Amino acid sequence: MRQSRAGLSGGVWAIEVKVELKGYLSRYAPPAAVNGRFSLEVLPGSTVKNVLEKVHLSEKYVGLVLINGQKARILDRLHQDDTVTIFPVVAGG
Repeated sequence: MRQSRAGLSGGVWAIEVKVELKGYLSRYAPPAAVNGRFSLEVLPGSTVKNVLEKVHLSEKYVGLVLINGQKARILDRLHQDDTVTIFPVVAGG
């Protein structure tokens, strides 16, 4: 398992996850993101909710979450090299 310390203080190890923000949620991606895709360092034991908080994205805009292509919940824990895909709420009629 590859871990790094970059960006985190106090000697705490971090894990890296890949994040994909779909549709209009891509506006919450950092400037260096490509098509809403970017890597993010989080603390071990972090959840999808922690990712949302880190990119300043409210849960109310989230319609579907996938971790490595499998349906997931906001409080599911993340692991090194996971890919988190977040789809917006879809409304219409």
